[in-house]
Amino acid sequence: ARRAAVVSFLPGSLDAGKLAAMLYERDKVAITTRGGRDRPGIRVSPHFYNSPAEVDRLLAGLSRALKSG
Repeated sequence: ARRAAVVSFLPGSLDAGKLAAMLYERDKVAITTRGGRDRPGIRVSPHFYNSPAEVDRLLAGLSRALKSG
């Protein structure tokens, strides 16, 4: 019932490295940045041990960052 997947995305016009550092500093959410041509940007890997509250914290942090630019 609790499944997860790896999600990769481009964070709009934001710098992926700066976004990753900000999410960890502000929200204690660790994500990975990826370079290259095949899947550049941000990589998020939720696992079965992540709670819904932790996923919500990630989404809230991303939302704040994307709105503030």
